[in-house]
Amino acid sequence: MATPPSGQTELPPDNAAVPPVLETVRAALEAGGVHADDRHAIELALAEGLNNAILHGCRGRADARVGFRWHIEPSRFCAEIRDPGSFDADQAADRGQLPDDPAREGGRGLYLMGRLADRVAHQREDGHHVLRLEKKLTPPSGASDDTAQALDEAVAEIGAAYETIDVLLGMSDALARAEPPADFERRAIERLHRRFPELRLTVWTLDRDERAIPEAGDPPGPADRELRDAVAQTFAKPTEVLGERPAGRPLFALPCTHQGEVTAVLTATRAPGPKFFGSAELAVLRATAGLLGAARTGARALEARERKLRFERELEIAAAIQSSLIPKTLPSNARWDLHGLCELAQEVGGDFFDAIPLRDGALLVAIADVMGKGISAALVASSLRSALRAHAESSSDPGGLLTSANRAIAPDLVPLGIFVTACLLRLPPDDSPPLAACAGHPPPILHRRAGSSGMTVAPKGIPLGILADYAYRSEAIPCGPGDTLLLFTDGLYERGDATGEQPTDLLPLLPPHPSSHPPAALAARLFERTGNTGHQPPRDDRTLVVIRRRTTSHPAPQ
Repeated sequence: MATPPSGQTELPPDNAAVPPVLETVRAALEAGGVHADDRHAIELALAEGLNNAILHGCRGRADARVGFRWHIEPSRFCAEIRDPGSFDADQAADRGQLPDDPAREGGRGLYLMGRLADRVAHQREDGHHVLRLEKKLTPPSGASDDTAQALDEAVAEIGAAYETIDVLLGMSDALARAEPPADFERRAIERLHRRFPELRLTVWTLDRDERAIPEAGDPPGPADRELRDAVAQTFAKPTEVLGERPAGRPLFALPCTHQGEVTAVLTATRAPGPKFFGSAELAVLRATAGLLGAARTGARALEARERKLRFERELEIAAAIQSSLIPKTLPSNARWDLHGLCELAQEVGGDFFDAIPLRDGALLVAIADVMGKGISAALVASSLRSALRAHAESSSDPGGLLTSANRAIAPDLVPLGIFVTACLLRLPPDDSPPLAACAGHPPPILHRRAGSSGMTVAPKGIPLGILADYAYRSEAIPCGPGDTLLLFTDGLYERGDATGEQPTDLLPLLPPHPSSHPPAALAARLFERTGNTGHQPPRDDRTLVVIRRRTTSHPAPQ
């Protein structure tokens, strides 16, 4: 009995050690034929578990190691992650849901692992925290409905030809197993050869340059001009070609079609023997061509269905990740009130915002927009949020923080051609002005309590993920008591028509006296006035954060 695929290793306390380990597991899953949806879920769950073990379980311990072992069984994937941290099952039970407090880091990774894996268990063993993950594996898919219908039609059509039933039943069995088209073609040719050994049989397809090439069966000779001409004629006009080769040998080319589409061409020629095809031969060849067409069309339908299911599953995972990045409420302090809104588009993107209370009493507010859609954008947004939170206390300058975050994520983004626009604001706990830094992102809009509104002059910089060593700068924003700052992503003003394509187009949408509206009411009003007026869903995420400097300093609500 074969040993199940497995592996075991130790990781240093460095998150850069995680991707090579995931690549090893991914290769084993692919080699084992594990369904793509299951592979994606396993990889994401392991990434969360390993990164958490390094970040939290090995914190402050340069000599610590994370143990990792895994194995693949026929029906499940099992993994164990061991770190020297103090985490236990009771803490896991408390943090298994998305936290209500946006400033609280714990709980999001546990929530995601619980969504991605079928079993997540935390234990204390020999002074270590041990995380065990199990994921049930999807059984192999069966034949598609289209394939089964085509099989029934083909078998019914040749049911009266008793002498061909043995050949066709063998092909039908292979077709019902939903084999790859190349395997089915090979089996079909083998069975035809057993029934008609004097025939030379070839299956032809088109390459990327629309040239006919032999794919299965007997290779044609270089001088078979008549045969190649018949194949080209059949692809150009999907009708049968019954002709002759030199010395009067018969030639038969017929299209392999299903529901009107030509997917291949089957040719038959005879070596020594009669100079014509018998009725039994023609019947079997025609039925075989129909089965070959059904096999290819069924495979395409199955592949399209699997792509659709994979896409829907990725959207579900991406939506869960992105939703976990959007705080339900934002913190305030003695000087500032905040309110944020985010509306996700039909195709999940990479918008997010965050507010991080700092030890000196200041607030760090971030808003970002990742290029792209789906799970990749959501994962990049999650990585950026983690990088910002990890470096938030290391610099009181937003430009320096953007520089540090860019250095952390750019090595992974540059090869993929993915970039992120972002804007950071540091809201001080005293009367000093806020500091802003932008990375290819629209600068904040400042509305003064006295009545004027306009774009700020925060330095833009280039988007994150383009140049790893780019240095971002900060700019002070003169924001007085009662003044309002608006942070937003381009989905708020880019509506796909000629009515609004610039950030300044938001200015006329502000109410006459914005400062008289609480931040939550002002955010709701702007969302209503920039919403899609048609029946189509929004093309892009819409994100807005309203920031109000209080007219008097008083303790922030607890």
